[in-house]
Amino acid sequence: MNLKFIQVYSDNNELCETLYPAWLDYMTELETEDGELDELFGVTIKEDFARRVRNQGTRPDMHLEVCFDGDEMVGFAHFAIVKGTQYGLLGENEGFVMEFYVLPTYRRKGYARTLYVHIETILAADGAQSICLTSNPAAEAFWLAVDFRKTEIIDSDNNQYVFVKEIA
Repeated sequence: MNLKFIQVYSDNNELCETLYPAWLDYMTELETEDGELDELFGVTIKEDFARRVRNQGTRPDMHLEVCFDGDEMVGFAHFAIVKGTQYGLLGENEGFVMEFYVLPTYRRKGYARTLYVHIETILAADGAQSICLTSNPAAEAFWLAVDFRKTEIIDSDNNQYVFVKEIA
């Protein structure tokens, strides 16, 4: 593996254009039971993506990063320091992974673990002592394998269980 992580900014059109199809694939995997995912939190997926990209650079502790192995994109992650409490589990200034995706071709080859270790390193450097995320059932085994604890809390936005990990 020859991994590099590149922060997304709105002025990097090439990177945004590379990321967007993978973002759509990720969102497709999150589709609701009726097969519809045209909107996410009241806006279209494209609008949500554009908003997230625009927000990059507004805070030094917010990251939307694309992971490459050489010239091939293998995944991406969106993570930040929480600026309020999260699920009653984390206080302010703790880490939160909002999105985490490894392209299907690169799964079960160590890329997800390496991407996660990168996230944990960055969030720890940003001051986090714990990290919180939600997980769909297909990914739960991965999060347990990297020492997250599954809580009984279900996120009302996506109906997924909340996982938490102490890192300090």
